[in-house]
Amino acid sequence: MKRKFNRNLAILMVFLICTTLILGNALVASAATTRYVSTTGNDSTGDGTISHPYKTVQKAVNMSNPGDTIYVRGGTYNLTSVTSISGKIGNSSSWLTISSYPGETAYLDGNGSTSNTNCFKIINSQYVKLQNLNIQHFKGAGVWIDGKNYTTSNITLSNLDISNLDPVYSSDGPTMGILGEGPYSSNVTIDSCKIHHIGMLYKRQTDQGIYLNNGVTYWTITNNIINNVADNGIQIQHGTSSKGASNTIIQSNFLCGAQNHGGILIGDNSVSNSVYYNYFYDNHEYDLAMWNHYYHTTNNGHVVRGNYFVSNPANTGHSPSHLEFWDMNIGQSYFYTNTYYLTSVYTSYQAGSCDYPETYLTFSQWKAKGQDTSGSQVADRTSMVNYIQSVIQNYQ
Repeated sequence: MKRKFNRNLAILMVFLICTTLILGNALVASAATTRYVSTTGNDSTGDGTISHPYKTVQKAVNMSNPGDTIYVRGGTYNLTSVTSISGKIGNSSSWLTISSYPGETAYLDGNGSTSNTNCFKIINSQYVKLQNLNIQHFKGAGVWIDGKNYTTSNITLSNLDISNLDPVYSSDGPTMGILGEGPYSSNVTIDSCKIHHIGMLYKRQTDQGIYLNNGVTYWTITNNIINNVADNGIQIQHGTSSKGASNTIIQSNFLCGAQNHGGILIGDNSVSNSVYYNYFYDNHEYDLAMWNHYYHTTNNGHVVRGNYFVSNPANTGHSPSHLEFWDMNIGQSYFYTNTYYLTSVYTSYQAGSCDYPETYLTFSQWKAKGQDTSGSQVADRTSMVNYIQSVIQNYQ
């Protein structure tokens, strides 16, 4: 005997299922927790509430899930080991956020740490924010974003002050404000950070403000002040064993005071990166360099637009200039509406292949080669120097 289909009952069942799903999602969203860390907290007896906070950020991270917020109360936290953020897989509406408590400043201090200690390591995690924190005196990286073997993506670093990072010994590994590496590291944003006094103790050529390598993609670096670093403000891998970066946007930054080399170095096996509207000042050898003298393969497709090249580089044995290229066919990258102050525009070194093998080019020679025909040269840099110095001083 055939059962009669009850249309009303079916509609009711569908309604109940949909309601359950909606309420379930709402409950999950409302389950996001705010946890607190304080210099007077306790990892053993604290429960992470504002009245019973944890002692360390690591404890709060271990107890947190995507969607949670960790507020670090003001004060100095003396750290001797890395804070690891691992296995935190969120989504676009469920970020794990670590921040100073509103109106207060947390100082994460690695003064007592040993060689090569990083402040944060983020690995195998997605949708993580670090913001409004001061990171100082560590012996490795301020923040290490590791995408070598696991997806580590959609990371936002904002309003961080990373400073005074130095190795214990000159033979130690490199110090870097921010280190990003690996082909699984993508969609990372660094915005409105101050990265300064990195590697100034020994001033080695291994110590960078921001260092990207091993094939990172789709990073955005905007509105930062990177000042007084041992080697380069931003270095995209230059070496013998790994790829650089692709589809990175470097925009509206102040890149100043590089002690050994310059503001930005784009190295081997890097493609389609954009350098827009940055200010370069007081860099030692160059403002912007593109080098390809390890692989002699691919370093092209970059767009350089609207920058202010204000440095007056020293004569370091190379011909000082705003732009420096090594074994580069520079015609494969594109320059528009940049402003050049004082010194020669272009220097090239030919150990392999170079389309303009001259030692240096003046601005008029640079334009005669068809490069940056919409650019301009300014003889007096006084007002621009005053402006850049005022910006740096206001933020330190």
